Amino acid sequence: YIADTFNFNIWGGVQAICFVLLMALSAYLLYKTINIQLNKNIIKTLSIKGANFESNIEVFKESTESYFDKYLNDVIYLFDKCGADVIVFEDIDRFENSSIFQKLKEINTLVNNRIGSKKKLTFLCLLRDDMFLSKDRTKFFDFIVPIIPVIDASNSYEKIKELLGQQNVLEMFDENYLQKLSLYIDDMRLVKNIINEFMIYHNKINTINLNTNKLLALITYKNIFPKDFSELQLNSGLIFNLFEKRSLYIGREQEALTIEMQALKSEIEKIKKESLVSFDELEALYLSKDLRVNGKTIDSFNSRTELVTEMKISGAIIEELYNNRYYDAALDDVLTSIHEKTEFIERKRYLENRLSGDFEHLESQISDLKEKQSALWFTKIGDIITEEDIKNTIYENIIGETDSFDYIKRNEYYPLIYFLIRNGYIDKDYSDYMTYFYENSIS
Repeated sequence: YIADTFNFNIWGGVQAICFVLLMALSAYLLYKTINIQLNKNIIKTLSIKGANFESNIEVFKESTESYFDKYLNDVIYLFDKCGADVIVFEDIDRFENSSIFQKLKEINTLVNNRIGSKKKLTFLCLLRDDMFLSKDRTKFFDFIVPIIPVIDASNSYEKIKELLGQQNVLEMFDENYLQKLSLYIDDMRLVKNIINEFMIYHNKINTINLNTNKLLALITYKNIFPKDFSELQLNSGLIFNLFEKRSLYIGREQEALTIEMQALKSEIEKIKKESLVSFDELEALYLSKDLRVNGKTIDSFNSRTELVTEMKISGAIIEELYNNRYYDAALDDVLTSIHEKTEFIERKRYLENRLSGDFEHLESQISDLKEKQSALWFTKIGDIITEEDIKNTIYENIIGETDSFDYIKRNEYYPLIYFLIRNGYIDKDYSDYMTYFYENSIS
């Protein structure tokens, strides 16, 4: 009825739908085949055979040829036509790959062979002295010229003072701080860059009362650890995580102070409970030797304390029982054997405090510790952090990924971070030195 009404051929419609589906399926299969071929190279060659011909088409060819070999002729041509006598290569030692120098030597040899006797092209490489081990460097270079550094840690202080003096800002700094900071800077380019950046920052925010020592510290940190400085601006990185854990360090210090206060309180309680009334009585308590004083044994005295008291009288004759016989003994030897005992030393301290009746100094110590505990929340992180805290700093995100900042901890300049934080040159107010201040606004 519907087909008659709308003049619609049902069978023709089904054929059209099937055709569309077939084309879509074919396109999908073709796409998957091409994708697999590109990624896994399943089809290496295609063979086409006919009645009168046969042909093999290589679809994919694996090549082990490096970029160096592939473009070697172009590179040689470039150096041949550059017209230079000397070409200088800088900073390629940062790749930590000695094969680069092997390739450069090969290129240099090939270029000079092509040039012939017309002239000689020299490759000059500037690199660190520790780039190669032992005699390896002689494999790649015909001549080695040592360069004496302009500055190192021993003389960088004078250079820093000179550059700051040229900018008329030397008097703004604590020279003792500059001297200590210079111990961590041993590169002339680094010194110049630090001073130049300081002047830019200083001129930008010189209307704000900021500490120039702290500003220089932050710029030094920025130049030596640029990645961590960049992460600090994004609330991440080693320095940021150290300050984020400030409350943990404070908690640790508070716990240590609590333990110390408990020990003092326990000391006071023991002093109050001390029952002895004299040092002779205390020495008698820990006297373990069988003695005879002035010919009298312990049984001849009313107490051991009386024996000790008479023993100390000038001219007293002291004898010690050994193998059922009494031998002469010196007073100092007898007393030393008592005074060296740990229990005696502890009880003596309690007795001294009890006899003096003065607990104020212990109670005063407890009061000082309480104040110190309360003040911890206002103290600088440098006063409570340790080098181990920095070494053990690890960041873990919400999905369990961790970062132990090994690239910083392995860096030769790593001690600089501890120096700057421990001495308060980088503190919780670091953000003030990372922000440009404008009148009535912060950007």
